[in-house]
Amino acid sequence: MAFNAVVVWYLSSSNLAKMAEERKDAWLPVIVTILGLSLCLFCIGLIPVDIYSVSSTADISSEVRDAVKILYYVLYGCVLAFIFAIIPFTYFYYEEYGEDISCYRRVFAGCKYTIFLIVIVIGIFIVGLFVKGGSPDSESKDYEKYVKHIIDTENSGEATMNFALACAGLLGLVAWLIYTAYGFASFPIGFMKGTKNADEEQSSLEHDIAVTHEKRRAIAAKHLGQKMPHRDEARLSLLRNEEQQLAKKFNNISASRGCIRFCACLRPFMFLFGFAFFLMTLVLVVSIVLTNIDKVVNSDCGLTCGYTLSHPKKWNPLDAFLVIMAKYFPLDYVIMVVVIAYIYFATLSGISSIGIRFLWISLYKVRAGATRPQGLLISTLIMMFSIMALNMELMSLFPQYATYGSQTYGPDHTPCDITAPLEDCRMTQIGTIIHRIFMRISFFGIVFYFATWVFVGFVAISFVIAIFRRRPSNVAEEDSDTEWDF
Repeated sequence: MAFNAVVVWYLSSSNLAKMAEERKDAWLPVIVTILGLSLCLFCIGLIPVDIYSVSSTADISSEVRDAVKILYYVLYGCVLAFIFAIIPFTYFYYEEYGEDISCYRRVFAGCKYTIFLIVIVIGIFIVGLFVKGGSPDSESKDYEKYVKHIIDTENSGEATMNFALACAGLLGLVAWLIYTAYGFASFPIGFMKGTKNADEEQSSLEHDIAVTHEKRRAIAAKHLGQKMPHRDEARLSLLRNEEQQLAKKFNNISASRGCIRFCACLRPFMFLFGFAFFLMTLVLVVSIVLTNIDKVVNSDCGLTCGYTLSHPKKWNPLDAFLVIMAKYFPLDYVIMVVVIAYIYFATLSGISSIGIRFLWISLYKVRAGATRPQGLLISTLIMMFSIMALNMELMSLFPQYATYGSQTYGPDHTPCDITAPLEDCRMTQIGTIIHRIFMRISFFGIVFYFATWVFVGFVAISFVIAIFRRRPSNVAEEDSDTEWDF
């Protein structure tokens, strides 16, 4: 939570303190954002704990593993509450502001615009109660035993919750395909490209200020001593605002010269970090591609279980590396935490680069020191949806390790799979949840399988865009709307 408080402080607008003086509720979106982002980290931070609880290096009782499962459902239930109730209510409550508007009216407005989302999630739970799904078809006797063990032990409450998580994951595919895919490219490329040259940017700003000032002077001189038409008055006002923004940006760069020079000294190290992040993206994408090929070639049940793998047969670099590192406890958990943290920051980078948009319409910018409270709330919503999709994509990133960790069985220390005795190999809770979802309702598995290929394509396109996109400015641009009202 302290870490996310720093992230939110870094992204919050420089006018937040001023807004706090004018509005007593200015910190409400900030607090909700910190809690929401922390909840995201709690969810993905539970995955290494889950794998540790079934690992052969851990002597942990079944009660502890059951507690991990309960914690999964509690955390994801809180995520659903934030997505469909808390964040929307906070957003509309914060937007319904005015000197003559009472607190009761603001609460009523927040509830009015949130209630239909609550009705939707209640409807999802009701549908989940009645959707039983089917059983995958397979000629393998071992697979039939495995399916019976996974599906037949699931109660109706878990089935309903899993259905709701799968639906949220489908919605999260939008965030995953857009923001995470672009973040996989923009995060490393941004480190390698850096920002604009400060001297060149200042010279360009000086030229733009002079040109804008000359245009404004020409319009004023044209109507000297005469009444100015409405069209020219509007244009003069726009030029005046533009000149103020350019001057403010010029002054900000001048005031930040020391920090800019310090960052320039770190450019070689930033480039090395960017290259390392590029390699990380490359490993993740290659692992996803190889797993998807493995699924379509070696899945025992094919379409009937959404191409779920009973045992990965093709080499996956990330999966293989984690299994090897399991011999050097706890390096495998450290590496997995690094991978998940990288995906987390890549998604944040994608949100920052693209901004909050509806199709081509830009709603809010997400910039360091220049993000409005509404932008923080919607960014948290996007992060939560992306995390829901990430859970479903774990079986594409490192299927063997995410399902059985470092477990082996037999005198030859064979890696665990479905053919292993059930008493020798325990499946992780997150692996069990995902397998149950895809086996009961293959529609989800099929959608996620083909969406993964789309994700790979979007990452490739995003690299082209990130390479040819102009380098960012040395200072963040705030939204020109000073009233903070969309």
